[in-house]
Amino acid sequence: MSLKRLEQLLQISRRPLISTVVLNRNRVRLLRLTVESYLATVQVPYELIIVDSASSDESRQFIETICRKDRRHSTILLDENIGGGEAINLGLRSARGRYLHISENDIQYLAGWDRELLSKFDTFPELGQLSPMSPDPPEGEVAWRRPASSITRGNSTIWLVEP
Repeated sequence: MSLKRLEQLLQISRRPLISTVVLNRNRVRLLRLTVESYLATVQVPYELIIVDSASSDESRQFIETICRKDRRHSTILLDENIGGGEAINLGLRSARGRYLHISENDIQYLAGWDRELLSKFDTFPELGQLSPMSPDPPEGEVAWRRPASSITRGNSTIWLVEP
């Protein structure tokens, strides 16, 4: 996405460009890696919403520390585990961003991830959903391989995964 396009989007609204919802339950070590890499790499206006499903480890202390540091960070602390889908929906209901981003709590973000995803939405405006995960993960990674076909426009390629 060009800087000019980003500035236009910001002028339209003061809301975050990306709302990221991270679901967590008793995985403080992985959550810490995910959140720290996210915060170190996100370059566009964002908000971070962490939904915790009744963790009994040190997750809540870490989450509260992150939320105290920046008004763009918030949390939903659940008293019981209501299931991933419902918990994510709670986070999405409070999201204010133009783009909604659901993140696992075991992802390490790399520099440029946010601009690359936004660029793909700019290049492929018909998209309603986009995953940054490859349909053909590198050897050794735990993931399901799914049949997919690529579509390229300019310098941007997306993969359509078969149902």
